[in-house]
Amino acid sequence: MVLILIALASSLVATNVGKSSGQKRTVFFIKKVQSLCVKARQRAMMNGYPQSFVISSSKRSCWIIPENKVEIPESITIEGENLKTVEEDMYVIRFYPDGSSSGGILFFKIDEVTRFRLKVDVLTGIIELINDQD
Repeated sequence: MVLILIALASSLVATNVGKSSGQKRTVFFIKKVQSLCVKARQRAMMNGYPQSFVISSSKRSCWIIPENKVEIPESITIEGENLKTVEEDMYVIRFYPDGSSSGGILFFKIDEVTRFRLKVDVLTGIIELINDQD
């Protein structure tokens, strides 16, 4: 009886640890996307010329500089609203030297449910991460 209880308890712990580590990876990736947008805005304001944050759906990656791509985890689907399109599968949020941006909203979905939104304001270029899990 005791062995069965120990086995059940350990399987519950393993399941919870697996879910929480997957959740941590998701949050880490989304915060990385947020930091790339912040960096693009800062660069535009410091250097005096527009900077772009790019997402490629076919390559499942995003970047400011193509050499430093960040891979999009398989568990995450990104959808956008009011984003500029450079090519058929490449979406861009452009940041300008005055701090403004092209704006848009990124929806981060897991199992077709929106978990987070990243809103970029057109006038101010301010980037807001919204947790839709609560």
